[in-house]
Amino acid sequence: MKNCPECGGRRIVYSRTLSPFEYFLRFVLGFRVYKCTDCQWRGVGRPAKRKKNNASRIGLRTTLGIYALSAVVLLYLVFSVAGV
Repeated sequence: MKNCPECGGRRIVYSRTLSPFEYFLRFVLGFRVYKCTDCQWRGVGRPAKRKKNNASRIGLRTTLGIYALSAVVLLYLVFSVAGV
């Protein structure tokens, strides 16, 4: 969101979620709550899309590593309990 829909101001900042409905909008549907510092308007909207960077690849690698390590530990426990 670039401009305030109420006054047209450009001083839009993220606002805290104040109700369970806003919490649902933010964490489940991906909307953000905004506030205009000029006219005190509050509302929701989708955040601007960010450019992809290497952080997403690092997160994927870490996640896959955790799954692989979990599978190895699980197999070790299964075979040690079974006595094979």
